Amino acid sequence: MAWLAALALLASPAAASRVCSRADVAPTEEGAPWTLAGCTALNLSCAPASRDSACDGGLRAGEIAPLCDALPHAGAELASIDLAGAWLGPHGAALLGRALAAHGAVQTLRLRSCRAGDYGVLALVKELLAAPPPRLEALDLSHNSVGDVGARELSVLLEHDALPSLRHLDLRWNGIGPRGGRYLGAALASSQRLQSLALDWNGLMDRGARALGDGLAENTALQFLSLEHNAIKNEGAKALALGLRRNGALQELRLDANGVSRGVRDEVAAALLAVPEPPQSAASDRPREDPSEIEEISFDDEAEDEAPRPAAGGECRDFGPWECVEQNCPSPSIDCAMLAELGLCETRFDEIWEEAPPQGTAGLHTAEKCRKSCGQCGGRDEL
Repeated sequence: MAWLAALALLASPAAASRVCSRADVAPTEEGAPWTLAGCTALNLSCAPASRDSACDGGLRAGEIAPLCDALPHAGAELASIDLAGAWLGPHGAALLGRALAAHGAVQTLRLRSCRAGDYGVLALVKELLAAPPPRLEALDLSHNSVGDVGARELSVLLEHDALPSLRHLDLRWNGIGPRGGRYLGAALASSQRLQSLALDWNGLMDRGARALGDGLAENTALQFLSLEHNAIKNEGAKALALGLRRNGALQELRLDANGVSRGVRDEVAAALLAVPEPPQSAASDRPREDPSEIEEISFDDEAEDEAPRPAAGGECRDFGPWECVEQNCPSPSIDCAMLAELGLCETRFDEIWEEAPPQGTAGLHTAEKCRKSCGQCGGRDEL
């Protein structure tokens, strides 16, 4: 299938006459520029043979800036970049986004296991929205601790067709829950460009699957959707089947390891193969909710279970600021207002400060130390 061949772009920088490694492009003298001339693919991924072995070919600490400086001057033949395993940080993600737009020829970008998190995705999306890379076709953000906030930002790219060439998105092994599934479902309903979406090993559950089913009912482009290991049960699978009855584009839907019964799996398979029903037929099965009402509901019932809640009692105030001296830290110190503005109220401090979280914050969510900035003052928790 055509989409399956295209999806392979995310797995390998193949179809290249010269795949450059770190030894080919990194300078031997400190401060010298990187040389990317003649490279059709750049592989700076870190894939050590064992957990104890070093990764000599991967992008090293402090090298993202010189690499991004060199990228706009690379030849137009450079079409694939693999930085899997590099630690980008939000600053590095922003630099990379700008460099991609300046170069303009990259088609495949693989950022697996770069510890981007929502913070890094926010920075990357901001740059991609400002100056979209014109030819970016495949984006791999798997295994990056991306949550619902990151899913929301990525859905903006899809909904507004900010990356007109993007066809393949890999978000496996992240932390996207039902709310993030809703953002992506809305994006599928409005965007008609994406051809493959991989969401294995997230936490979509039935409500996320229902939102994706609603999106599929309006989508005419997606050909491959993988939802394995997402705690989707029969209710969510039936919602997917309902959406598939109106969808004539999807060719493969993967639902293994979700606890869906054989009977419901057969129902989904039949819906996938069936001739699409006209809109009025599907609407008679389940009335569609008014968009304004959907926005008002916004899954508040599930949010009450999922969102971190501060401990009851005590003065409702913000703590911090906290020192931030890690590599690529965007500021010498970070306060509650900045964390809230970046949408990190549901993120743990030890995910934001990966090396050494501020004293007394390990294991805590931002909302527990930033009650005021995160809107926890005078809310239901204090009634």
